[in-house]
Amino acid sequence: MKAIAKEENWRSISGFRNILVHGYLDGIDLDIIWQVLSTYLPDLKLKLEKILKNINQ
Repeated sequence: MKAIAKEENWRSISGFRNILVHGYLDGIDLDIIWQVLSTYLPDLKLKLEKILKNINQ
């Protein structure tokens, strides 16, 4: 996926995941989490679905 979608900021995506999973921050602000997810996740999802569709054809 990284090789195909080189324009995505994979380091930020995995860093965000690490913060959520490992709780690197003292207390996670759910409002910020919701803002990030509702702002960036829909576009990322569409891009990844398009890539997967092209791979499977």
